[in-house]
This record gives sequence, C-alpha cells and structure tokens, in this order.
Amino acid sequence: MANTHTAPEHERAFFAAAEHLNDTQLASFSVDDLQQVRVGRSAYGLHLFGKVRIPALSDEGPAFIHFRAFTRGPDDPATLHTIHTEDKEVTGGGHSYRAIFTKEDPLEWFDT
Repeated sequence: MANTHTAPEHERAFFAAAEHLNDTQLASFSVDDLQQVRVGRSAYGLHLFGKVRIPALSDEGPAFIHFRAFTRGPDDPATLHTIHTEDKEVTGGGHSYRAIFTKEDPLEWFDT
C-alpha cells in the first residue's frame, strides 16, 4: 500500500527503529554498506534500487534502508528519487509504518 500519510506522527513512526540515533549516526553509512543493487528498466531510463546497511543499528541486528535512484543512461549521473516507506494495515485495524528494514526483507520495486 502506498504511503499517503504526511502527518509528523507518521513520519516519526517510519523511523521508530532508529529514533535513538541522531542524524549523523543514521546517515553514517558508506559505499561499503551497500549490500544489494537491482536495476529496473523503463521507457525513461534506469531505476536503481539499493539496500544500504545502517552501521549504527548493527548492534541491535542488521538494519537497512531501501532507496531508489534514477538515471537516463550511462552518461547521466544517477539521482536519488526516494527511500522506501511502508504503510501496512494491521489485523484489527490501524497501520504499522517503517522505513527501516531487515536483512530478510526483499529489495523489490517500490514507488514510495
């Protein structure tokens, strides 16, 4: 289900697994933390999907963000389009939100 919520409480919920980290710790990954890349082709160009490990969360178990970038081709630098945010309906009503994924979560096409 696509994320249609923009309220601050939903935005906080997406990153609840990393709420104890500051921005520097959350973004402390490097190219060495890129664990997986997938490429999807469209009429417009190439959509690059990546799974990046967040080192500051590794003591609590591997945690990852999934991102999507776009390039028109080999001579065009790829630009970040979005990171994956998940909004799922839960049994009994309500929603669960996350943008921090596990190693077992597959890296698949996403629009959010």
